[in-house]
Parts: sequence; C-alpha cells; structure tokens
Amino acid sequence: MKTDSLSVLDDVEQRLARIVRVDEAKTIADEAEAIRIYAKKARKGLPIQNRAALIKILAERRAGELLAAIERSKGGRGKTEAMLARVYEENKIKPRTGRHWQIRAAKIAADECRQHEIVCNRLDKELTSATLDKMAARILRAERLATRRKAAAQKAQLETGDETYGVIHGDCQTVAQSLEPNTVDLIFTDPPYHDETISLFADLGTIAARVLKPGGSLITYTPQHRLHHTIAMIEAAGLPFFWPLAEVHTGQKARMSYFGIVVHWKPLLWFVKGGSRLGDEVYRFVDDLVESRQEKDLHPWQQGLPEAEYYIDKLTHPGDLVFDPFCGGGTTAVAAAQLLRRWLTCDVDEAAVHLSRQRIHQAHEAVA
Repeated sequence: MKTDSLSVLDDVEQRLARIVRVDEAKTIADEAEAIRIYAKKARKGLPIQNRAALIKILAERRAGELLAAIERSKGGRGKTEAMLARVYEENKIKPRTGRHWQIRAAKIAADECRQHEIVCNRLDKELTSATLDKMAARILRAERLATRRKAAAQKAQLETGDETYGVIHGDCQTVAQSLEPNTVDLIFTDPPYHDETISLFADLGTIAARVLKPGGSLITYTPQHRLHHTIAMIEAAGLPFFWPLAEVHTGQKARMSYFGIVVHWKPLLWFVKGGSRLGDEVYRFVDDLVESRQEKDLHPWQQGLPEAEYYIDKLTHPGDLVFDPFCGGGTTAVAAAQLLRRWLTCDVDEAAVHLSRQRIHQAHEAVA
C-alpha cells in the first residue's frame, strides 16, 4: 500500500454512516484493516493505526446490527437461518464471527468504542476488536448472572418466608435511622464505588459517626484510585482515619485497562470513632494484611468471607452488634452469625436481600 493510501481513511470513516447492507460493512471493515496493517508495518504511528482499528470495529458493529435485524425478521426460523447462511457465505463471514459482531453491537455502544480508542492512545496500546469482544462477553455474562440471581432470589424468598434474618430491604440512610446513637460496635462494609455512587462514602461517614460507639470501628472497601476521596469524605463527617488495611487476592488478578495496572490487592480503610480504640481492644494486635479468595456466586461485587471473619473476630466480642449498610451478598452478616455476633444489614436490591436472607439463614442454622 502506498503512503498516500492513508488519505482514504477519512473517506472510509465517512462511509460508516451510510452502511445499510452487511456487504458494505464488511467492505469497510476490510479496507480499514488493510490500512491498519499498513500503518503498523510502515510505522505511521499508533494514533493512525488505532483510528483504522476503530473504523474496522465500528463497521463490524454495524454488520452485527444488520445481522441481528435479519434474525429478528419475520418469515419463520428456517427462512431466517437460510438468509443468514447466505449472507455469511456471500461475505465469507464465519457464523461465530458474525455472532461476536452481534453481541458487540448489542452490548457496547459506538461511543464506548470511541472512548476505548482514546484510552488505548493514552496508554500507548493497540486497539483490538478482541478486547471489545471480551468486554461484551463480560456484559453478557453479567446479564445472565442477573437472570439466574432473580430466579434464585424467588426460590430463596419461598424458603425464608417473612423472616428477615437481619436483612432489611431499603436504603442505608433509612435503615440506619432505626439504630440508636452509639450502639454499633463495628461497621464492616463495601459500598458501590462507581463514579456516580462515590458520594455514598459521605453518607457512610455520617451514619458511622452517629451509630458507632466511642472507640468503635468502621472498615470499608474502597478503590485504589479513590483512596484520597474516600478518606476525605468520611473524615469530613467527623470520623478520624485510623489505619490502611489490605486484602491480597489469591485467585485470578483483575486488570484495570484504563490505568494499565494488574491488581493484586484491595484496600480497606479503617476509621475509629474518637480516633483511638478503647478498652481492651487496644491491646489486641490486628494484622493489616489478610489473604482472601474470590467469591462471586451470589453477587457480582461480592467480597470474600476471610477478611470479614478476621476483622469481626478481632474487633468485636460475641453478642456485639455489627452493621453493614451495603449488604450485597451478605458476607458481613454471615461472618457475624458464624462468630455469634448480632448483625443488621440492608440493600436496595431486592434480589440481593432475598439471596442474603437465605445464605444467612443457612449459616445461622449451621452454627445453631
């Protein structure tokens, strides 16, 4: 390919908006791929290479939309399958590839693809369709998990009936109002920490400052890149930061593509009401690092049981009250039940509530 062939990139990109047939999308994808390969071999720079890759991805995504439209068309299953087979054969598309395109089109918006290109350029990484296919597959798995969780929650509700097992369906602020001031020994929790929910840490700080006993502890998970925000929000509520803790992963390691980081650990932040542990607690040494294992069978953000068990055991006594304002998979309550502590937890997700009640019921029965 000649150097001036790169000038066709603008034209190829403009043609994206006019795609109405699968063969048009396939042609544009092939042209963009040829430009990408040339740009890489000729060392024309990663931005040009990734721009061509993005056009290819968007063209394939559009092909996925068109293939999905054929699947939805009326005429009977046999006729639809025959139409798809003909399109695949005419355009030399493997059925599995076409299915990947359909999933990508359904699960990842075009703007997300463009944003991914920006991130790859910033990190000096190649943009590939394989990365987006993995992202789409994760979304699909999450949706399937949500469907299974809904069915399991309905079954759990039948098992537990009207018994709450210390799990309340409601938001943390409302449920926390049922607690008297200075009555909770430990809050161990994992708030959702997406950008749109990060303010929940401020609510958590306000709750903890009111309900914790003097010398009582709040331990909360938090993302690494939000450590300073979390500390600032909780301290602003009047709860002093005490110590950083770490949970080390023993299973598969997460990859934070945006930061270019392979994550081996999770931070937990420890706050103490009044700033110091009181009574005999100050003489009980506590490790600031705990090994844990991945547990995601009940909730997509479920945390491991070992760290909850360890810190509840070290920071409370049998009969003490443990509160978790963000129940999730019910891990904190299960650990409290097994250690003969009292507990209260809540969640706005009804499925999480029913599944947690069932899990806590089974754990409590095992102890009893």
